[in-house]
Amino acid sequence: MKIKQSFYTKISTTFLVLVLALGISFAYLGVSSSLMYVDETGQKVNKMLAEDMASHFQPYLMDSIEGDSIISVIQYLNGINP
Repeated sequence: MKIKQSFYTKISTTFLVLVLALGISFAYLGVSSSLMYVDETGQKVNKMLAEDMASHFQPYLMDSIEGDSIISVIQYLNGINP
């Protein structure tokens, strides 16, 4: 009996390839979904921080950019929310 040309070998090899492809695609989808969830959660958490920072920076951006004042505000905000 020739093993390489038997019908059972062809079917089992095809099934193995399909199962491996399905497993790899599920793993990729799982990792991709978890990374997107982490990004979305970080954006939701930082939304309130960005709103707070915008209110702190608004006076320094009205007429011209005051670099020293902005740096001091950033240092202050880093002390509040490291």
